[in-house]
Amino acid sequence: MNHLKKLLILSLTVSAVGANAGTLFFDGILDGTSPRYNNGTGGGNNAYMAVMIMVDLTGSYTIESASPNTSTSGVSNALDTYLRVLPSTWVPANGTTGTLAFNDDFTGALTVLPGPYAGTVGPNGTGFSGAQPASRIASVNLTANTPYWLVNTSFRAWNYVNTTDGAGVGHFYTGISGQGNVVPEPGTFVAIGLGLAGLALARRRK
Repeated sequence: MNHLKKLLILSLTVSAVGANAGTLFFDGILDGTSPRYNNGTGGGNNAYMAVMIMVDLTGSYTIESASPNTSTSGVSNALDTYLRVLPSTWVPANGTTGTLAFNDDFTGALTVLPGPYAGTVGPNGTGFSGAQPASRIASVNLTANTPYWLVNTSFRAWNYVNTTDGAGVGHFYTGISGQGNVVPEPGTFVAIGLGLAGLALARRRK
């Protein structure tokens, strides 16, 4: 990983670890200090956080991200969420090249979230605006013991001046669930970049 200029490895305790298949949850903050790349949307210059994950059973997995709008001013403070899954060989300078799966806006009932964030994250996504902008990759096939980059980013440029729409920065919550255990690679949580003040990790038995 010498080509990754900003690599931060955080060893975090995983709770509720057991023999049953597990769901991985984490949250993070994109802000003005986050690294930026070209997501191919909103004019580029998109803030992002990339997390390396693996699964222990080949099959279909669902990935969701949501950002509650907690503003009372009428100007949204939510992130306009965007999810991408890329191979372990991905380099941020290459933008979206090699994308395996992605989703921008999701409106409807969430099935992985809210998980441990119940009370903060609601049960429904509201597209790119409203009470809770969200993204959902309904099904992506992942191969056991193969590392992947999961990129949390935004449709918007990081400095987008938002009104009622989600912004290019903000707090997001992500959950990944499927046929096997979803784990950080390998036993650690790997993230490129900064803006990690709100980072947390949990794993739940099914």
